[in-house]
Amino acid sequence: MHRLILAALLLGFAVPTAHAQVVINELDSDTPSAPTNDAAEFVELYGAPNTSLTGLIVVFFNGSTDQSYLTIDLTGQSTNASGFFAVGNPGVVAGATITFPVNTLQNGQDAVAVYSAAAASFPNATPVTSTGLVDAVVYGTADVIDTGLLAGLGQSATYQFEEFYNGTAAGAIESLARLNVLTGPNSYTLSGLLYAQTPTPGAANAATVTVNETSGVDNVAGWRLLGVPVVRPFAEGALSYSVDRLASINLVQGIAAGASTPAQYPSAPGPNILTAYDGGATSAAFLPPATTGETLDPGEGFFWYFYDQDITPTSPAPFGVGTSVSYELTNPTFALSLSGLGVDNRLFGNAPYQTQPIPVTASGAYMGANPFAYPASLSSVGVSAGTLSSNFSVFNPTAGTYTTLTTTDVVAPWQGVFFQVTGIPGGTTTIRFTASSTGVVPTSNVALVGRPASAEARLSFRLDGVLASGVAVADYASAVRLLDDATTGWDRHDGIKLSPPQAEQALVAFGGGEQAVLSLPLGLAEA
Repeated sequence: MHRLILAALLLGFAVPTAHAQVVINELDSDTPSAPTNDAAEFVELYGAPNTSLTGLIVVFFNGSTDQSYLTIDLTGQSTNASGFFAVGNPGVVAGATITFPVNTLQNGQDAVAVYSAAAASFPNATPVTSTGLVDAVVYGTADVIDTGLLAGLGQSATYQFEEFYNGTAAGAIESLARLNVLTGPNSYTLSGLLYAQTPTPGAANAATVTVNETSGVDNVAGWRLLGVPVVRPFAEGALSYSVDRLASINLVQGIAAGASTPAQYPSAPGPNILTAYDGGATSAAFLPPATTGETLDPGEGFFWYFYDQDITPTSPAPFGVGTSVSYELTNPTFALSLSGLGVDNRLFGNAPYQTQPIPVTASGAYMGANPFAYPASLSSVGVSAGTLSSNFSVFNPTAGTYTTLTTTDVVAPWQGVFFQVTGIPGGTTTIRFTASSTGVVPTSNVALVGRPASAEARLSFRLDGVLASGVAVADYASAVRLLDDATTGWDRHDGIKLSPPQAEQALVAFGGGEQAVLSLPLGLAEA
């Protein structure tokens, strides 16, 4: 049996040895306009309790010039008994001894950095630098990415954190905060990323993040290709959420009880959730979970059918017991939402987090998902063995067919993705989204089916029709790509044809129906 291992390569941010335990824990640059505009700004540091901050400075950088506009000397200061220290507008944080005037901390795109340096070495208009850097955060308020600040501070290319991530209205009442998980008395494990959350100056940040993609769910019945973007808090024991947890979001049916989870209408005519794919070319290739106790690790994809109707099934007859109900997708009660720990943090070290045994298939197709609580770039996907195709497939429920994405695309949290890997020489390969470099993209929300690719020479084909049964079918997932490094033979830019989970379907493809994407060189000389 060959195995495929799906994994998230986790971020651990590195800082110099001196004062390495001190990080920027939370910042709030945009605060309510009433009664006084931006009068609740602050920057909070976290370190070991009662840690001396002498020798450190906090520097604010202006993104329009990539130069400093304020330096705060921390000489003589220390973290409190809980490990926190904040600077901010007067009256924001009880006990704060360093303040700065109202409306000083600029809304993005800007940066805050902590240095091991003398304040005199950072007069205003000092160019951004990573020399002596202890920690830094580049942030925005619905701004374009400031590559100069990111590069100058040694940050990953997409790590400009968005205070308006949950919308402009939320941005004024939310701060950027690291997930802060209590591991013992006055002991915290910090996330490597910052999330837009309710401000908590002087206190521990929230331990979880809520990932809600309800607004991205098309209002149509049909299959969704999804993946869980968080894990459960440590206090709940086992980390991975189970199929039974999905049953509280929308209807789960046709699944037997687990050892400690209830059945969900086990005699229903066919399961509506499919958690495995055996690589076959028909709808029968998708397999349901054995029980409602089956776990759903981030990085693993699953299909889930939404009926788009408010239905409370009869229990126990005729389908057996169950607690799950179906929602009309505009019903305010429906929410494709989970709260938990983001896998894109330091909680799990740098080792791969989850594994999924899957037979290596002749087609080389594997069902996975974005494992992060943020959008992720497909350019960050890599394999440890074999050749990863530059084409990725996501399912479009409105069309009932797949949409082809490429390495220039970004996929949302909750988004399932088909990967194509060929030429695996041994028993296993590892597919990784990486949280570093261009992996996580926290600057904006992305539609569930993916952001459009950047322009390239491409000819797309679409098939629309009606079956004899009267069912309308369509297929959009077929295209010719013209690329500099493509060949006339099969290469990593060619893509296999996937069948959707529904039995009635239309397919348009090349090569006798086996190829969805045909790549050819721009300098094609052959007919």
